[in-house]
Parts: sequence; structure tokens; C-alpha cells
Amino acid sequence: MIGFDLDGTIYHMSPVIKYVAKVYFGKDTPNGIIPGYNLSEVYGLTEAQIRELIIKCQEEKWLTPDRLIPGAKEVLEYLVNHQGEPLIIVTARTQTDWVKNFLEVSLDVDPRKISVFHSRSINKGECLYKLGLEYFLDDYWEALLSVQQHGVQPLLFEQEWNLKLPSDRSHAFQMFERIKDWDHMKDFLVKVG
Repeated sequence: MIGFDLDGTIYHMSPVIKYVAKVYFGKDTPNGIIPGYNLSEVYGLTEAQIRELIIKCQEEKWLTPDRLIPGAKEVLEYLVNHQGEPLIIVTARTQTDWVKNFLEVSLDVDPRKISVFHSRSINKGECLYKLGLEYFLDDYWEALLSVQQHGVQPLLFEQEWNLKLPSDRSHAFQMFERIKDWDHMKDFLVKVG
């Protein structure tokens, strides 16, 4: 079985972050690209401001079907409707009911096949292990280190912020299978059956 992260993997969070940074904090995104996970470095905001930015970005109003990453809808529906697998989401978001509602509205699948779990990024591996998952797709490479330590195969979904490898962690990236987009994800699902 496979599990998925939400933000940056299924849900296109990047435009929301850029919008909130500009409108609420007056910060432009350098070159229009978020080059890494450390948003305080990207935007020059304090840790308190970053927490506020994330809270604003996670408001329910942003969870709309048009924010699905291209190809996610078709592949997730294929997983559930054709492969008969459940859709398992493990997210750092605490409002799992909002996430479940978003997926129910966005996907043409039996809502009973959708399960959403909350787990902090550093604890995702433990959560996935308890759920009995074999694979996990996430855009956050540090979360995937925990995933790997718990015997779940990490799949790194490529995004603008995870393409540049930190030199002190480059060895870890060599162990992650990279998923370029949702077409690549479908090929992976077909391959593993």
C-alpha cells in the first residue's frame, strides 16, 4: 500500500504561499520560485511570522479542487477505482476533516476509501509503519528520512523547493526514488501493482 502527503504533493500549496507572503507580509517571492523549505530565509520573516504565514496558508478557503496538482486527480482516482486501493493521506495539517472534505469534493471516488491522518513531518515514518504502508510520496525530503528509517520506501515528489540538494545531505537523496510528476507516479503504481 502507498500513502501520500498533501501539501506540495497532491495540493498545489506554492501559489498560496506566494500570495499570502505578498498580500499579508508585503514579501515578493525571489525570481517567482520558492528555492527551499526554510521560508524565513526565502522571505526574511521571523519564526513568528512564518508560523502566521503557514496558518493563513492552511485555511480551509484555499482547499479547492482547482488547486490539485495537475495529474493528481486522475492518478488518485485510478489508484482507488481501478487498483482497488484505499487513498491514505498523512499530513502535518491538524484539520484532517478539512482535508477529507477537500478530497471528497475533488475526486470521483467512494469517500469511505479516503483516510486522512495527522502526523508531524518528523514522525511520519512511525505513523506510516503503524499503518502498514510500503511506500510514501512526499515533497519534503526531511520527512522522507523518517519514513526511510521506519522501513517504508520514500518517494520524493519533485518540486521547485527540493530540486537543489543540501550538500551535507546529498547521500540521503541518492536513496530516494524521485517522482517527477503524476504521470511518473502512475507508471510507478502500475509497476508495483
